[in-house]
Amino acid sequence: MMIQSYPLKFSVAMTTYNHEKYIAKALDSIISQNHDYKYEIVVSDDCSTDNTREIIKSYQKKYPEIIRPILNEKNLGVSKNCLHNFRSCTGEYIATLDGDDYWTDPDKIKKQIRFLDENPQYVISCHRYKRFYTDTQKYEEDLHPELFIDKPEGFEFGQENYFEKWLTQTLTMVFRNSAMQDTQHFEKNRYCWDTQIFWTLLNKGKGYVHNFFGGVYLIHSGGVWSKHIDQQKYSLNYLSIEELYRDFHENIHLKRIYNLYRKNLPWIKSEFRKPLNPDSLNNKQFTIVSDDNWGEELYKAFNFPKLTPFIGIRIYNKDFVKLTERFSYYINKEIKFIDLSESNNIHDFRHTYGVQYPIGKLDDIEIHFTKFRSEKDALKSWEEGKIKIVWDNIYFKMDASHEEDNTNEINNFQNIPVKNKVCFLKYHDKNKLKELINKENFILMDFWNPESEIFFPYSLSTFDVINWLNNGKAQYYQDQASLTKIFSPVQKRYYYFNEFDTGNADLLDADLYSNAYKIKSDADNEIITISYNKDDDEYFRLSLQESEHPLSLDLYIDLSQKENRHIMILMSGNNSASLTMDIVARDENENDFSIKSLTKANIEQDYQWLHFDFTSLPEDQNFNFLMSRIKSFCFYINEGEKAEGKINLLAFFAGSINKFKELID
Repeated sequence: MMIQSYPLKFSVAMTTYNHEKYIAKALDSIISQNHDYKYEIVVSDDCSTDNTREIIKSYQKKYPEIIRPILNEKNLGVSKNCLHNFRSCTGEYIATLDGDDYWTDPDKIKKQIRFLDENPQYVISCHRYKRFYTDTQKYEEDLHPELFIDKPEGFEFGQENYFEKWLTQTLTMVFRNSAMQDTQHFEKNRYCWDTQIFWTLLNKGKGYVHNFFGGVYLIHSGGVWSKHIDQQKYSLNYLSIEELYRDFHENIHLKRIYNLYRKNLPWIKSEFRKPLNPDSLNNKQFTIVSDDNWGEELYKAFNFPKLTPFIGIRIYNKDFVKLTERFSYYINKEIKFIDLSESNNIHDFRHTYGVQYPIGKLDDIEIHFTKFRSEKDALKSWEEGKIKIVWDNIYFKMDASHEEDNTNEINNFQNIPVKNKVCFLKYHDKNKLKELINKENFILMDFWNPESEIFFPYSLSTFDVINWLNNGKAQYYQDQASLTKIFSPVQKRYYYFNEFDTGNADLLDADLYSNAYKIKSDADNEIITISYNKDDDEYFRLSLQESEHPLSLDLYIDLSQKENRHIMILMSGNNSASLTMDIVARDENENDFSIKSLTKANIEQDYQWLHFDFTSLPEDQNFNFLMSRIKSFCFYINEGEKAEGKINLLAFFAGSINKFKELID
């Protein structure tokens, strides 16, 4: 392998957008570094509308040998701007700094480059930072100061815990430019932000985080992250990780964090995952023509029969526009199945992780039957749905968030003279709004997810679906308080009982501490076996969010009544072990709280019911509300200690003692 040479020792990659208040300080903090290296500052501005470009030009005039501007003529978006900037760097090492952050340690670069020069097994060097809130003028340390308590110099890290701890921040990073080689998949990715790039670089070697503070991360009302609500942040993090998983779906560390994000997604706004109130509709007979499975989720939420053939499918925007424009023509065409290699779109659509599915054609448009594995099943579903179409009450829903260069398709869909239509676009693609001719029947979604069963309940917090079905008008909710009127009453769960077997083993997880706990189901004995080799406070969890949630049930277990606050666990294991537990509850602001049991139960070799009594907890209005929304239970074996062994779980119960006796007698 030929070793690549670089004309400069390092490059500083800086991306900017409307940073006129901060960019001078950022540039000064780079220029004032103590070192003798040859370097460049590559500043990529993504069409700022303020004075940022003029400031960049003035610095280039002052430092023409150092500063190299890239002034985009068209807005690329954060992802493409970041990647283009990195690809433009010519230094052996690349240091990163956003235009609204700055460095504080004058020897930062020298420390990091010296470390990487002396330790070729590492590809990334980063350090600690402080957060500065411009609104309150207060500083805080980085997110995980506890990690450095017993590591005075710092520590190495890899892919296994990257997304759990978020150890890197753009202003802290120096990495080897050579590690960017053979990463062509970045150009295909839509969410190729710095964190996605940094994780991928760890394929080439390890990272090291130094225990020194080298910069300040600004949190202000104009910041890219600061102005996103938590829901939008989690959405983008998920999309970035989900995209990485498509590229590296055999990577065990990425699979674990991807599954963890998926499990957590339904809890972000889970109060919206309730049955819709059918009494709020003027007409309960309607056909949804949806380009993905959002329509099926709508029928399920009403508990209505699916009066449409558009179930378990995916249609690309260009084809969906043609379908909407000439619906009668296309729907009466015979489905003809084609080979995967004949598809016009299959290389762009990677959500199935390589699993093949049938693709049908109606004349010149493709129907991707992504939820099916055989042409026979796909055709059966399609033909059964066709005869149920309600021809005088059809609604068209297109989601423009699945694709990138589709502004023409959005405009064409908007111009089709049909009633009852809506087009969705995710918040992170809002720059497309500038190119839209007509914004009527258009909804910008705060939260978006490519999987309809996750996205649908959250779309209800933005899109007035009842008004659309009643009047054909696509509108936002004007009054958030009115959201509660669209839901049907739900059946409360005042107790929870589960006998573990292979069918529900996935309710138990150790995603956060996968190295500490290994969970396996024993089909022959109908038990769950958990092997553990753990340190300190590492735990495993029982989630009460079923993967297939029945909409007739409330998501939360209600233990607000004092007599219901008993937890019983049937288990066996090493008799030197003990078990403690937390209840995790969710408040009205979607924050999680851990409620700790004072009970410590000793585990016996023979099966026994361990009893955790929470009845002594205080009673007041706020606490009772928390206890009415129990999300999960966390279990600690020999809490606070190192321990190794094995336990077996047979059953779990939460509720009143009387109900417990009734169930097991």
